[in-house]
Amino acid sequence: HIAYDSVVFGFSGEDLKILITEYHNTKLFSLPGGFVGINEDLDQAVRRGLGERTGLSNIYLEQFYTFGNVSRFKPEVMNTILNANGHNPKGKYSWMTERFISVGYYALINYKEVVPKPDVLTDSCEWYSIKKLPKLILDHKQIVEKAIHTLRDNLDKKLASGNLLPAKFTMKELQHV
Repeated sequence: HIAYDSVVFGFSGEDLKILITEYHNTKLFSLPGGFVGINEDLDQAVRRGLGERTGLSNIYLEQFYTFGNVSRFKPEVMNTILNANGHNPKGKYSWMTERFISVGYYALINYKEVVPKPDVLTDSCEWYSIKKLPKLILDHKQIVEKAIHTLRDNLDKKLASGNLLPAKFTMKELQHV
């Protein structure tokens, strides 16, 4: 019962953006995430999921927090998503409605290198400005806020913002990030 939620940051040159998915027939928005397989390493699961959504294999990832508050357990949200996709939440997918602890990761990618791809449960996987995010499911808003806070702290310590820019960039572009 371990999941991951990824805050995928991309810089468009003027604006910091985040990759957001929308579930089929629900108008529900979430961060790209997924479940960790029984025989799968956590980092491997995150890289697999982000590779499927971005087409990239070499992604800068940083684990930043574990979200385990009991208030994030809302089986009705997953019931809605499963029903909208023609799956019985009481059948073989019932495990998806159980409580999960989610490990938060943020990824830094060059916005221009990615053509986002939805998965089997989502209609879209699109970039949204951090200033204009849609309402997100469960605790995903708090996950985004924690990721932004962590990213800001790490920018000074690790100069991680270089992963948001092309191989050659100006000091002004770096300062803008």
